[in-house]
Amino acid sequence: MSEEFGPGKLLNTDFIVSLSNNDIEVYKANQLFSEELEFQKDTLRCLIDKGISFCALVSGFRGTGKSVFVDYAMKECAENKDVIVVRFNSMKYDSYQSFLRQSIRELYLSIKDKPIKKNNKTYDKTELQKLYLSTFYDVKEMSDMVKNNSKSLSDTLENSLSINRDVSVNEILLLILATAVSKGFWGKIITFGLAILGKVGLSYCANRSLKSELSESVDNSYSFKCESVYDDEISTYYFEEELRKLKKAGKNIILVIDELDKLENTEVADILRDLKPLLLSDFCNAVLVGGINFEEELYRGKAGMNSVGTGIFNRRFYMPLASMKDLVSIGRKMMDDELDEEDDKVYLDFFKIKAIESRGVKRSFVNSIISSARGVDKLFYVEGEIENYVIEHRDLLGYYDTIEVFEDIMAQTYTDADYLISDVSIQYAQYLIQYIIAGGFINTTYRVIREKLDESICEVDREFIRGILSDSKKEDIIKYILDLSYGEDSSGDDGNNPDGPTPNGPVPDGPFPGGDSAANYEEDDFDLDENYGIEDLSNHAVAEEINPEVIRKIVREGRRKLDKSATSDNYLNANWGSGKSLNYVSMIRNKIANDEEWSDDFLNMVDAWSDRGIAIDKDEISNLNEIYRLVFFFSKYFKMSMEEFCEMCYDYLYFEKKVYYFEEQNPVDRLFLEINKDGKRKLFMSEYAELLMKIWYNMAINSGTYSNYDMKRRDNPYGPLRGIDFIDWEKKNGFEVKYYKSINYLNRYRKSILEQLTSTLTSNDAYRNLKNVAVIVFELNADMLQDLVLETKEVIGIQTKMIAVNLYSYETFKKSIDYIYDYFAFND
Repeated sequence: MSEEFGPGKLLNTDFIVSLSNNDIEVYKANQLFSEELEFQKDTLRCLIDKGISFCALVSGFRGTGKSVFVDYAMKECAENKDVIVVRFNSMKYDSYQSFLRQSIRELYLSIKDKPIKKNNKTYDKTELQKLYLSTFYDVKEMSDMVKNNSKSLSDTLENSLSINRDVSVNEILLLILATAVSKGFWGKIITFGLAILGKVGLSYCANRSLKSELSESVDNSYSFKCESVYDDEISTYYFEEELRKLKKAGKNIILVIDELDKLENTEVADILRDLKPLLLSDFCNAVLVGGINFEEELYRGKAGMNSVGTGIFNRRFYMPLASMKDLVSIGRKMMDDELDEEDDKVYLDFFKIKAIESRGVKRSFVNSIISSARGVDKLFYVEGEIENYVIEHRDLLGYYDTIEVFEDIMAQTYTDADYLISDVSIQYAQYLIQYIIAGGFINTTYRVIREKLDESICEVDREFIRGILSDSKKEDIIKYILDLSYGEDSSGDDGNNPDGPTPNGPVPDGPFPGGDSAANYEEDDFDLDENYGIEDLSNHAVAEEINPEVIRKIVREGRRKLDKSATSDNYLNANWGSGKSLNYVSMIRNKIANDEEWSDDFLNMVDAWSDRGIAIDKDEISNLNEIYRLVFFFSKYFKMSMEEFCEMCYDYLYFEKKVYYFEEQNPVDRLFLEINKDGKRKLFMSEYAELLMKIWYNMAINSGTYSNYDMKRRDNPYGPLRGIDFIDWEKKNGFEVKYYKSINYLNRYRKSILEQLTSTLTSNDAYRNLKNVAVIVFELNADMLQDLVLETKEVIGIQTKMIAVNLYSYETFKKSIDYIYDYFAFND
């Protein structure tokens, strides 16, 4: 950098210009389209390529890249001669007439240079061309025709007047000359008579020519007016006829209506009302680019049964807010030189602050970086003085990790279908952080904090959030953020903590230490079959055979209670989460609500775990379903009944002493908590998965593990370590456990998750003793994953893998677990 720039970093102006212009190729080259967007794009392309009729809604918050996504998907369509894209900017909509005219023009311009043939017959564009021209005639062509008619009439009049004038001037001279040269009296008379006849004849011809011109001009004007009358009803008919002809000719018409998110709800309703017949027609497909108002209407049920928007969309594509990782990654790409994490930490911190301020909106993030830059000699650079900016916003920067962890929590809590709830929850969490930084009072109950926080939010956002999040969900978010930021029991809820949150939080009583390894138990303690030893776990038989008759009987008779003999995979595979009649989730929900005696062993497990500080909220139906699913799979893997497996879990987790943590311990990392003053903290699904995976490892691999929590103890020989959930120092294995309800979140961040693990392994020499490390990902919707191993990487001689545990069925679950067994058991 030359001296005139001063201390600072150059920005990659070419990249910034490409971002501003939504350059699709640059987006692809820099991997700004996440795997999730690639998946969404492929889904839309599949609908188009297979000829499936659709009306798709692309929605999301402003600035999340909805139009860029549509451009990305339509780019390939523009190169396909069988696909015709007709675009309309809804901001220009003032009536159906304006839409119709622009659509006719767009359609004609899209196909005028395309050869259209079907069955050796060529599509005739003549009618469409006439329809296209008629949309202009009453404006420009009419004016030109009037000018031409006026000029023609003027020329005719001038010619006629010139003829008459010339005859009048010369007629006397001609008459004198003719008379003079004539011989005799009669000769002179005849000459004079002929001159008079010539004059009359010329005048008659001139007048006749003038009348002819005037008559022809009138006829042409009348004919032109008849041809150029633009009638909307007639044009609508011909427009739809042309669409039908193109459809028969093998063309796929895609109508893209953009910018609906910039209109008021009443304006959007008017547009949908006018266009609904066209959107639902069989001769074209449609993509509507709308805003969060569409999602709000659909989520809150405000549309109603008879609303014009009801039943229009048969496919929805939601563009989620960008994560903190996404935004910081874009910031690093905006720099001309790659940033070094140590030397350029101030710039990374700067990007983190800007990421928080942008609240997940990429456009706002990019604009904020540009607004902070200076230009010298046609170059942009970020000044070194941004260090002052970082210092001024250090309070906000301190919450970056909190937001990043909370984003991960939302991915574990909500599926892709609930992206809106996840995004709104993250927005609410950021409002809470702003409230705290502004000096908001938090040394009180969660309810009071929620009420004060809601008052501080602008009315529009407050009403929007109120429609998406219940008061209890808001208070859960507040508790999570305070716990993540300050430690467990950070609020003085119910007066138990009158002093409120402290920077380090109270020291918890400690977790369950995890128990001894399975090698220290007798086989009878697990109530295993005689021929089924602990060391022989690689080939498990399937428990019961599929019994579809039992399933049919339950559905037919409407029984609420599961027959013990029907513990087959049918319950787990039958339209999982699809809302159909044969639905495992519905069965669980009905049994919980209507039958106190169902699955006694499972409810006993809930109660027993709760007594040991593992809080399970019985009102959270989805979590109960998923816990049940996990326990069912693991118990089946060990050839136990659920009751036997749960009983074994109780003994396995029995603890005798308390374990204390360092003050910086992040409470979200704690697996099992004893009962504190005000009750128990609810665990995340990933923590239940960690519990079961730890039990599996100690039994199947026949070796003990140090947990992430054990390694933070003061008596840990390697000192406090962070970052890996479980380590078996004897077998030299380590693993982390994650549980994602959102497969798109997993697809977006699986590489960054492995990069984070890489950073952890290189942070402490103690990890160099390991050989195999795995990130074990439990995925509820993993039937979409084609491979067990999602990512592989070697780090300082350690083999690392990201392995998916597919929960689609017991067979896919067992396949994944068997692979993990081989990976850990035979690591030599």
